[in-house]
Amino acid sequence: LSAGCGTLFAQDATNFKQITMMKGHHKNVTSVSCSPDGKYVLSGSTDSTLILWNPKSGARLNPLKGHNSFVECVSWSPDGRYFASGSLNGGVIIWDANSHLRVRTLKGHTFGIESICWSPDGQYLASCSSDETIVIWDVNSGVCIKTLKGHSDCIWSVLYSNDGKYIVSCSKDKTIKIWNANSGECIKTLKEHSDEVWSVTESPDRKYIVSSSEDKTIKI
Repeated sequence: LSAGCGTLFAQDATNFKQITMMKGHHKNVTSVSCSPDGKYVLSGSTDSTLILWNPKSGARLNPLKGHNSFVECVSWSPDGRYFASGSLNGGVIIWDANSHLRVRTLKGHTFGIESICWSPDGQYLASCSSDETIVIWDVNSGVCIKTLKGHSDCIWSVLYSNDGKYIVSCSKDKTIKIWNANSGECIKTLKEHSDEVWSVTESPDRKYIVSSSEDKTIKI
């Protein structure tokens, strides 16, 4: 999947040929997320809406409205029952994937949400923000159970490790931090990049972390 100015493209992962072009947003598409069963695509936009799509046909459902500012990130829960969205005004909304209704709104950040990630068991949601914090939410209650502090600038991306034991974050402060997901303690800080770090991901075997940076490098 790729996204541009109000448009999404679905491509075949084997030959990289375009399958579908999806148009519906009125402004830039900021993020996309696939449902666990691969039947739907969720997109968020600076037009403050979310749209659910059928990636094969390009058909779309009506835009989901709930944010009053840019939607910066979207993420589907591991079991496919919910999806979440974060916006520039610092709010996170959890949606029911079947009814498309809002389940709850999570408020705790003071600036925009840059990234969200579900724990592998779907019980928790981590959000990071330009307010330099990571918040871990109990999805069922909507309660903030931990706030992780340690970065000294905007946090661009956050992820749960595949086993759920760790949280990894990267920041404009040029660092990557690894946190104990249970205690909230920062157990390691990586300082290999010479400029802000935009994104991080983990290999499926949990052996490697891959990061991308404004310094024009990808590090493993």
